[in-house]
Amino acid sequence: MRVESPDNPRLRHLRRLARDRRLRHREGLTLVEGVQLAREALAAGVEVELAVLAPEMLGEEEARGLAAGLPADRVVEVRRSLFLALSELESPQGVALVVRMPPPWDGRGGRGDRPLLVVDRLQDPGNLGTLLRAAEAMGGRAAVLLRGTVDVWSPKVVRGSMGAVFRLPLRWDVAEEALLEELAAGGWRLLAALPRGGRPLWESRLEGRVAVVVGNEAEGVSPRIRLRAEAVTIPMEAGESLNAAVAGAMILYEAARQRAAVQQKAML
Repeated sequence: MRVESPDNPRLRHLRRLARDRRLRHREGLTLVEGVQLAREALAAGVEVELAVLAPEMLGEEEARGLAAGLPADRVVEVRRSLFLALSELESPQGVALVVRMPPPWDGRGGRGDRPLLVVDRLQDPGNLGTLLRAAEAMGGRAAVLLRGTVDVWSPKVVRGSMGAVFRLPLRWDVAEEALLEELAAGGWRLLAALPRGGRPLWESRLEGRVAVVVGNEAEGVSPRIRLRAEAVTIPMEAGESLNAAVAGAMILYEAARQRAAVQQKAML
């Protein structure tokens, strides 16, 4: 289907999804833009509600490949100038998908010896996307986002995660007290990343059922979590603190390193 008007209802809906959190969550839809991210979403098997393509930007072969397997009534082609007006990117690539969010993680499945990432009111979309990407790369079991965290289905977070949001089990908008009770009942140890005063990272035991909490960029983890968690600190030679996403990624890496060391020892 070819669309020429910027007032087309489907294109107006796409623009609203990019900016309106309430609409995204009411309809269970989010926006994916860019060639590589579109490929990641399609490879993860997400349900595509609409594909908007600009063949003169993508090339006819790339456009056909991205549209392959999608129902014809869910594929819209537009001219270059119209796509540029739609795009949220500085360097648009000619593809945008409206996709259905995967259902929230129900707490089942996966391997309990992998760390659980808990995100406490992180506000920067880039930080959250990077952290989720690291959690997937380091073998995290899942990520739970406490209420007050930036919207995980914001297009900026989706882009920052490089598609990890479609592969890593996620639960969002979770009440803090409910999660703390659930983790305690499940025998999870809480480790809170603090800029100072905690046990040095390399001395902390990170194997087993460990939930790693990364807090708000300015305030850190909440007082309630701090009371219940073991504090872990990354020793530094200079500077006051690390970026929240960097600190979280380093802790998840150390957990993966310790897990590998245990597995290697078991094989000897």
